[in-house]
Amino acid sequence: MSTRANILLVEMGNHLWMYHHWDGYPSWLGKKLMEKMEKHQKDYADIFDIANELIKDKDDDAYEITPRRHGDIEYLYVINITDRSIE
Repeated sequence: MSTRANILLVEMGNHLWMYHHWDGYPSWLGKKLMEKMEKHQKDYADIFDIANELIKDKDDDAYEITPRRHGDIEYLYVINITDRSIE
């Protein structure tokens, strides 16, 4: 069974929803998202930079852009690009 998750990228009032089909638990996806944000701590990245980087991840092809929150998720990650936080 897949552990599905949504990722909500937020930046100054703009929102971009993403869906991750499997391995959405914090020890895998949460860790990967933290690594991506740490990579962008010093340089500016917007929601599209982060989304493109996730979609192009060669080690994980489970990301896709979606129009809204899915109903069958077990985890929701909210990434605020402006203040560089993940909830």
